[in-house]
Amino acid sequence: MLLFGHAGITLGVALLGAGILGHRKTMVSYGKAASPHLRTVSRAVDRLSKWVDIRWILVGALLSDIIDKPLGLLFMSNGRVFAHSLLFLGLLSIAGVVLHWRKGWTWMYALAFGTLFHLVLDFMWQTPEVFLWPKYGVAFPVMDESAWLSDLWAGFLSAPLVSVPEVLGFGVCITFLVALMLRRKVWQWLRRGTLE
Repeated sequence: MLLFGHAGITLGVALLGAGILGHRKTMVSYGKAASPHLRTVSRAVDRLSKWVDIRWILVGALLSDIIDKPLGLLFMSNGRVFAHSLLFLGLLSIAGVVLHWRKGWTWMYALAFGTLFHLVLDFMWQTPEVFLWPKYGVAFPVMDESAWLSDLWAGFLSAPLVSVPEVLGFGVCITFLVALMLRRKVWQWLRRGTLE
C-alpha cells in the first residue's frame, strides 16, 4: 500500500469514530455551499481535533514505513522489520499511557492509533516472523526488495488490493482538505494542529 491508502483510510476510520462517538450538535460554521456530506466530515474533524492532534494520526499511519523502508532496505533486505511488529506498537502504546498519565498528552495515543491501522492495512498477521517479532527469532526474513517501487507501481495498475485502498484513501484526504478549506482553517491546522 502506498501513501494515500495508509494515511487516508486511517484518517477516515478516526473521523468515522469521532462522528459516531461525538455529540450530535456542534456549533461550527461550514459555509453556505457545503454539502451535507462535507458538513458531517467537518463536524467529525472538529470533534476529533478536540481529542487529539490529527497530524499525529497521519504521522502514525506512515511511521512504520518511514522507519522500516530505509532501515530495512539498506541493512536487512526487507522493508518490513521492527516498526511493523506488535512489539513496536506495544511500546508506542505504553509510552502513550505514561505520557498521558504524567503530562496529560495525547499525541502518542494518536501515533499508536495510526501505527495500529498501518499494521492492519499491511495484513502483517500474514507475516508472523515480523508481526510477532522476536517470537520466531531475532532475524527478519530476507526478501528481494530490489524492484520494490516498480513492483508497487505494477501492483497499483493491476491489483485491486493495492489500487482500491489508494483511491479510497485519496478520496478521504481530499474530502478532509476540502472540509478544512470550507472553514478556512488549512493553515491554522497545519501550524497548530487545532481548529480553534
